[in-house]
Amino acid sequence: MRKPDFLLIGGQKCGTTWAWRMIESHPGTDLPEKKEIHYFGGVENYKKGKQWYYSHFSNIDKDKVTGEASTTYLYDRMPFWHNDSNKIEYDDDLPSIPEIVRSELPDVKIIAILRNPVARAKSAYLHVLRVAARNHLVRDEMLKVWWSLKKIALDAPKTRILEYGFYHKHLSEWYRVFPKEQIRVYIYEDDLLPNPMMVLKDLYGFLDLDSSHVPEDIVKKYNISWGIASIFLTYFLPGGLKSRGHNKITRFLDNSAIASKALEYQIDDDFLKMQYAEEKEKLEHLLGRPISWDYS
Repeated sequence: MRKPDFLLIGGQKCGTTWAWRMIESHPGTDLPEKKEIHYFGGVENYKKGKQWYYSHFSNIDKDKVTGEASTTYLYDRMPFWHNDSNKIEYDDDLPSIPEIVRSELPDVKIIAILRNPVARAKSAYLHVLRVAARNHLVRDEMLKVWWSLKKIALDAPKTRILEYGFYHKHLSEWYRVFPKEQIRVYIYEDDLLPNPMMVLKDLYGFLDLDSSHVPEDIVKKYNISWGIASIFLTYFLPGGLKSRGHNKITRFLDNSAIASKALEYQIDDDFLKMQYAEEKEKLEHLLGRPISWDYS
């Protein structure tokens, strides 16, 4: 039975799609068609069983490196996805996510990319708005009260806008369960942005791949988040005036001063910084390195 050699566990909205594309481009890898399997990320998928999970790797070349990238794994306990309430509910009969993974995949290598959790939360908030806007049942409500980040985070914690940014809380469980030699963590702002090639060489080496490989699209951005303008123009205007999704025009408007002001109005930076201030120092201690995120 073919099993994954690595898990790219997140974080969500932190550059995992870029890392996946870079690993996928390496001639020494053979990856499953489905990037995000989420087997260990939620009770519903976990109950589908091992056979379902490993079926994703059934046609993989046994002589090449393989793995998957599910951002729901950068967490500690296994939640339900489809519970009726807006709160996060867990299956308390299950061990932690890292414990389940270690039991099933004791030699797997763990990779994480962490982005400033304040910026990550903003990006996640826009993603939640986009998903909600596609749902006609909630669109009228959004027009009446354009949901703020704080409102969504507190009223609907199941979105995990805040939770996914508590990196120390979740990573400390991974470090407790796995040997640190099997874990590699990169900081988006300090590692990936200033020197993506250095990150790739280290990542390829960590996966026992030839580190001399240079991908073609190393600086390309993937999964660019929709902004306020893109969401409004695509989902809220009358049919004939709607934008055709995320394009150059809507991306330009997303970066305009008006859109920035509208987004600033809906996002309470101080609220986010207060959530994550204590986490940063703990994370630096856990990783044994300084991190440049500024919460002043």
